[in-house]
Amino acid sequence: MLVPKRKGQPVTSDMMERYTTAEGKLELFDGDILPFYHEKEKLILICLYNLGLEKFVQILPDQSKAILKQILDGENNHHIPIYFNEQSNKDA
Repeated sequence: MLVPKRKGQPVTSDMMERYTTAEGKLELFDGDILPFYHEKEKLILICLYNLGLEKFVQILPDQSKAILKQILDGENNHHIPIYFNEQSNKDA
């Protein structure tokens, strides 16, 4: 599994094949980019891996940053499990 870190990491052609849709095309179905969540998740993951978490947070609008902070702080989101372990913190 790809693990996005603070700074962006290079993507290989093998990763592109594994984490993007067939033919590398985006599709729009009834207002959804890509019809299946696993496809969306894989695409977002490889983009975050390549972009880096720091740059991702920098480009977010302030309102989105506030929402993300609430999610990470666990405010009003008791149903979203967020797990941290020592190894993932060391890799950041």
